[in-house]
Amino acid sequence: FIANEAAEYLEEVAWLGGFDRLKVLLFIRNPISLFCSVWQQKIKSRGGTDIEFADIEGNVRHGTRWIFLVETWLDQISRCPTVDLTIHNYSACGDRILETFGAWLEIRTNVLKPGPRKRVNRSMTHAELQLLTALNRVLGETRLLSDPLCERLTDLPPEAVLPPLEVQRRVWEHVEPVISRINPRLPEGSRYLCDIRTPEPRPSDARFSNDQIRVIAESLGNEILLWRRQSAAKQVELDRLQREIAELTARIQHRDG
Repeated sequence: FIANEAAEYLEEVAWLGGFDRLKVLLFIRNPISLFCSVWQQKIKSRGGTDIEFADIEGNVRHGTRWIFLVETWLDQISRCPTVDLTIHNYSACGDRILETFGAWLEIRTNVLKPGPRKRVNRSMTHAELQLLTALNRVLGETRLLSDPLCERLTDLPPEAVLPPLEVQRRVWEHVEPVISRINPRLPEGSRYLCDIRTPEPRPSDARFSNDQIRVIAESLGNEILLWRRQSAAKQVELDRLQREIAELTARIQHRDG
């Protein structure tokens, strides 16, 4: 959709809905912040194991592809006269997202209320990433621990988990040409910024809080209990089938005898 058919799709939406204009809100994100988010998401939900950035080029291409799609999408939208496009940089306004979204909707202040959780889909800690990558090496793609940790411990203090400086510099080197083309097309306060930062030293030992240990133990324990119940149910069914086979065999032998 973003790469090839945005203009046609939006024109069709306008025509089918009888709209004279369409308003579109687009949030972009600074490259290192985006890269880290994509990298962590790969570990959290898609079986990623590359915590050491062994495949630098593969990580860079995967973690920055959305920036290149933004340029393609802007080209598409420029050919769509019925669309009013608003762009904000999430890296600059993430702490006032409701205010930004409400202003775009042109509704009164405080109409949109924050939910009970301070964060949704939070970043993982150093220790959590170590545990998840180790688990992914065994199970492959799984949300066995990542979802419970993120959903039940939403207010866990964030840790600045950043790739090494050489990886960050490679990210910027990769995206700088396309950003230099995109930025002149963006409002000044919403343009991409170079957000390379010196990473904090990675802890030598994985440390979990009592809450993290509780969630990990409950998640693993519940999974084990589920497998035990399923195994017991399958064993009951197997025993029943074996009895039926034995009875059928006995009847056949009796008849033939």
